[in-house]
Amino acid sequence: MLPMLNVEEKSLLRSGWKEFIENGKRPIGVNPVIAASWERSSEWNVDPFLSGNCCILTKSALSEKLRQNKEILDIVKPYMRDMHQALRDLGYMMFLTDAEGWVLHAIGDKNIMDDFRETLDFQLGVSWHESVVGTTAVGIALHHCEPVPFIAEEKYCLILKDRACAAAPIKGADSGTVAVLGLATNLHKVIRLDNTIFALLCAAQAAIENKLQLLQTKETLQVINSRYQKVFENVSDAIVTVDSKGNVRAINSKAAEILSVDPSRVVNCPAADVLGFDPVQLDTGTLFSKPAPSSLQAPKLYIESFPIPGSNGSGSGSVVVVKKPVIVAKHSAENRNKALYTFDDIIGESQAVQEIKQILSKAANESCPVMITGPTGTGKELFAHAVHNAGPRAQGPFIAINCGAIPRELIESELFGYEEGAFTGARKSGHKGKFEQANGGTLLLDEIADMPIDTQVSLLRVLEENKITRIGSYESIPCDVRIISATNSDPRDEVRKGNMREDLFWRLNVISVRLPSLAERREDIYLIIEDLLRRHSRSRGIHYTLHDETKAILDKYNWPGNIRELKNVIERSVVFAQDGVILAKHLPEYLLSASDDAEHDSWFLLEEAERRAVVEALEKSGGNITEAAELLGIARNTLYNKLRKYNIDCLHPEDPEACL
Repeated sequence: MLPMLNVEEKSLLRSGWKEFIENGKRPIGVNPVIAASWERSSEWNVDPFLSGNCCILTKSALSEKLRQNKEILDIVKPYMRDMHQALRDLGYMMFLTDAEGWVLHAIGDKNIMDDFRETLDFQLGVSWHESVVGTTAVGIALHHCEPVPFIAEEKYCLILKDRACAAAPIKGADSGTVAVLGLATNLHKVIRLDNTIFALLCAAQAAIENKLQLLQTKETLQVINSRYQKVFENVSDAIVTVDSKGNVRAINSKAAEILSVDPSRVVNCPAADVLGFDPVQLDTGTLFSKPAPSSLQAPKLYIESFPIPGSNGSGSGSVVVVKKPVIVAKHSAENRNKALYTFDDIIGESQAVQEIKQILSKAANESCPVMITGPTGTGKELFAHAVHNAGPRAQGPFIAINCGAIPRELIESELFGYEEGAFTGARKSGHKGKFEQANGGTLLLDEIADMPIDTQVSLLRVLEENKITRIGSYESIPCDVRIISATNSDPRDEVRKGNMREDLFWRLNVISVRLPSLAERREDIYLIIEDLLRRHSRSRGIHYTLHDETKAILDKYNWPGNIRELKNVIERSVVFAQDGVILAKHLPEYLLSASDDAEHDSWFLLEEAERRAVVEALEKSGGNITEAAELLGIARNTLYNKLRKYNIDCLHPEDPEACL
């Protein structure tokens, strides 16, 4: 931003200008921004001694310009009126140009407006571009896309040097300049000229840009709403929409079939009469079940209810998905937003698991971010629960969000919330985002690598400032949240691929652990099986055990689906083991069909892949054990064990004859 000049600087500038006009050489001591503008003006053959502006749009061309810029004019005009009221009788004129420098609107004190019109032919449709009138605040603002404080002596044309002007570019949603807001005065008539006046211009610029951004957000959400409406008309799920008053606004044929109602008769009827649920419950956005009304044949319904922007402008409401009749346990209110597991609930005596528990137990008492990586099904969320419950925030909320499961258009409103009226269909009371819900507790950002890049920018700002701003609001809300992130991919690879910002990675990766696959902790497999069998024994009232043949099959299998797959296999097996003994025939067919040779080959390939990973890490780190362990996401002791296991020399990792 250009500094304002004192008297001595103005005198030096006038001398420099005369030298430039006479000799065409850039003068020493002139601000480079001004000097560059003079040079551009000269290249455009602007007459430094011009007496007026003859570059003006025809009436029809001006009308077209005004039509093209109607949206920005409608937004800016109220701010210009407010500025005029604040500066009334101080000798100022406010004006707006488009991105090409054409004047579209002006307002100000009459004597200044008359002066500019009579002396400079300043009027609507006139060009104030650098190629026409030389160096001005507008021209510099358009060229550099930055606010320009009052300049006068710096101007290229002599006739403009006793007219001071300032300008601020207005940027659109894509960060490109869409207009310039200008402020001008006659140095011989102005009452007051200082940085406070310029600050007022910049404040108006910021407010206008915020309003443009909000308008763009609203338009985007309207497009999303329209898409949801099309989905509603064609989706095969049973859907009912409920307005803010608790009345049914729409119901598709699938829902009408399940509920056994006539769609034409239930629209505008109370949702409680149609669904058998209190509308307050429908607005919670949670999953629950409840006895259906007596008019329905099914004993229970499975209802999924959540707020979502609508396209009819009726305000807040809910979209209700009605599942086919099933019995579902109601989520207890006391468990909502609470972490359910502790480190004691994590089964495993392997060295890898014990080391991870030790690291995360220490991390639990700190407030720094934790990143948990590992293959799908290894229990990343379980460890996140345990970290929360082991720390000082245990009594606070535990909120989890899957960053890859939410449409990119909605993820920011889900994370940061929105205000009343932020978009069509927004709740009247607004909506708390996950950060506000997690205030005083922990927020788990699951599948963090799947978060859209533009949302990562917003997230990084929130993490740095510990404040959020709801969509549709300008107010910052402090948030005291401990962040745990999780991903099943290698975050460093995601950074290299451009899917994750490097600065966000370093912000989240303060303490990191990589959970081993089940194949990497085979000594824990039977411990987990025993725990699962105990749970099923309690719930079913049958004592379950494994036949020796069954145990042998489970021991040999590599479990690519990890703990999640193991749970699936055990749950299936107990269904068929009615006498409590799980036989080989009770296992899934794919386990039985795997031959011993195939299993052996698979295990050999897994070990070879692990050995290769260790070798590559040592090569990248130049044999540095600490760096290699960090690259692998394991502890130093674990790496030493693997070096001994595969007979790898950290200094000569590729030499098969080398030994530790």
